[in-house]
Amino acid sequence: MKKRSVKLILMAMVLLGAGLWASCSKSDDAAPVVVIPVDKAALTAAITAAKAVQAAAVEGPAAGQFQTGSKAVLQSSIDAAQSAVDNTASTQEQVTNAIAALASSVTTFNTKKVAEIDPTNLIAYWKFDEGTGTSAVDASGNSRNGTLMVGHSSLGGPIPTYGADRKGVAAKALHFTKGGHIEVPSNAAFSPTEITISLWAKLDNVSSTDCAAFLDPSRCDNGTFKDNYMISQNSYNGYKFQTQDGRFLYFTAKKTAAPDSYNERDANGKSLDFGTWYHLAITFKDGEMTFYINGFQLKQYTDVTGGFITLTDRFDFTIGQELPNAKVDAGISWTLPHFEGFMDEIRIYKKVLTGVGFVSAAHSEADIDKTIKTMCDAFDLVMG
Repeated sequence: MKKRSVKLILMAMVLLGAGLWASCSKSDDAAPVVVIPVDKAALTAAITAAKAVQAAAVEGPAAGQFQTGSKAVLQSSIDAAQSAVDNTASTQEQVTNAIAALASSVTTFNTKKVAEIDPTNLIAYWKFDEGTGTSAVDASGNSRNGTLMVGHSSLGGPIPTYGADRKGVAAKALHFTKGGHIEVPSNAAFSPTEITISLWAKLDNVSSTDCAAFLDPSRCDNGTFKDNYMISQNSYNGYKFQTQDGRFLYFTAKKTAAPDSYNERDANGKSLDFGTWYHLAITFKDGEMTFYINGFQLKQYTDVTGGFITLTDRFDFTIGQELPNAKVDAGISWTLPHFEGFMDEIRIYKKVLTGVGFVSAAHSEADIDKTIKTMCDAFDLVMG
């Protein structure tokens, strides 16, 4: 009995010792919890630098200024970076990624800086600021002045008349109706290898009475004149910029003398409203045709092959009618395409303007301070 008790005591001591050893082992061998501090100094410095860049920038159309809306985009990136600083749970990897993202945003922001447009690329620039008379003076310095003309006899319209421009200033824009147009003497400069046409326009809601007077009244549809020619050089045999059915922008460029050899596309997706000023533009060269509204790209085509045809019989350049009066078919039995509405600030370039360079041209000498509604409308155009 005594021997058995001793054995039990010894076993208990062994078990107790094992437990103590295990307990001590866990306590002695456990790795200490080390909190590694996240270094946010570099990110904070990057935010400070980005804010300085943004604060120094001025939005506007002039060289050295930045495209409207670009500061707000950069601010969004700054806010995202600041969130990484403020978040106590941010990891070092997240902070490092935030630094890279902000640096990329600043780089992108700097690409929005407006560069000078080489004035030698400007073919002609008609401001329509004369306010009276029958001359449209070319402000480019190239002396490509135009003459205000009555509409073709099949239309019977008066010469274009002066009215208020988009800023409400009297006699600083021209109103075109029933074929009243401008003819500019033929010049090889109007046959470039690539082109940008940039202008302001406001479409009229054509009355049912005026529509009924056209040779083909079907070219009107609920106030929309379907063949609103703004710019034309030999019409289908050269190139033309217009609005058509649905009040969509449309551009045609003849490629070769072969029948039906055209590059022609529309910018369906945005129907222009009656009575609203828009900045409208088209750029074209072999392999690319791009439409813009209010300085924002609306639609681009890259499936256009071939440039402009070489015109052997170049007519006078026309603004507001398909052809110069002298070139209209004497037996015309259709409604001659023309423009119904206001136009202003027409520029023709011999280069395709792109990016902020294009926005600069589009909004030069214009009040580009947009209301929130206008900016949202422009955004809707881009997003479809």
